Amino acid sequence: MQEMGFQSCCLLCDARDVAGTKRCRTCIEKHSLTRKNIEERSSDDLVGQFARELFQMISAPHRWDHDTVHGPELERIQYLAGLVSAPKKMPTTEEISELFATQAKKVKRSLIQDVANRNPWKEAPPSAEEAWLFGENLPVIEDLVPGARTIPNRPIPKVDRSDRVGEDRALVDVLASQEAKDEAVIEQRETAREDWSKALDSVGGILDGSDEVPDEEENVEDDLDL
Repeated sequence: MQEMGFQSCCLLCDARDVAGTKRCRTCIEKHSLTRKNIEERSSDDLVGQFARELFQMISAPHRWDHDTVHGPELERIQYLAGLVSAPKKMPTTEEISELFATQAKKVKRSLIQDVANRNPWKEAPPSAEEAWLFGENLPVIEDLVPGARTIPNRPIPKVDRSDRVGEDRALVDVLASQEAKDEAVIEQRETAREDWSKALDSVGGILDGSDEVPDEEENVEDDLDL
């Protein structure tokens, strides 16, 4: 019965605890038929699902004793099983010492160390003649160009990013005016951006040699936040 997972039935049975009785044979036949019926039921069958759940509980009550409904009965089954089980013999001091001695004699092996130990030059490096022979057998790569750029198989078109300003400046102006509680901030920021753009164009012209230096009296406001 324990092998079939129905040990709890024997623990709760009121018959004489004698193996091979007629009542025991009848129970074994009935439980064998029950287990077969449970296995043949479809996985979508609600009755079969409930039967499998109960079968799992009574087969391993120690794993399901936290169940809110069946938990107390499963704990009772474990208690009854503990009463009929043979007491375990406690190990002696000599047995424990022998166990530690046996474990200490075991050689701990490492795959990495085992592979490294096969190296004939683990104790000393190869001689100059051996190193020269190794170098002669190495393949020579003729087309190696360190630091060279990778040349693509086809031309990569350049992406036009002139219209990508990176932010919604109009929305930023509105938020700034709301924070300052002054609608004039919008116009001030737009004017400052225009002045800043003119200044950049003027500097670019000076660097290119296509523009003259602007008058010192010209006041250009540079607000990088704009």
